[in-house]
Amino acid sequence: MMQNSGRFSDGTNSFSNTPVTVTGITGATQISAAGNHSCALLGDTTIKCWGYNLYGQLGNGTNIDSNTPVTVTGITGATHISAGTDHSCALLAGTTIKCWGNNSWGQLGNGTSNFSNSPVTVAGA
Repeated sequence: MMQNSGRFSDGTNSFSNTPVTVTGITGATQISAAGNHSCALLGDTTIKCWGYNLYGQLGNGTNIDSNTPVTVTGITGATHISAGTDHSCALLAGTTIKCWGNNSWGQLGNGTSNFSNSPVTVAGA
């Protein structure tokens, strides 16, 4: 059986058929879960993500999976979060959008197809 790459964020890589508490998250105002990673928008307008990170979808500047939440690099003023298949995006105050992770089909919106393990600004949004 394959490890879960920390998708449950309880500090283990064990599967669970019951809910587990996300370690290190307080004051979450939104959450978004994708197939292999999840993210939470916190009350202080920062974002934390956890789980699989092959494409940098945790946004912390690495490609290392994490079974506990890590802070997304350089995000403050976030008002919304959305986790996609292998990428994530945030709407910031003032209508700026930043995305990170897999960009094979241009889903980061920065005019390239390069993966990014830290947030990049969506062009023209």
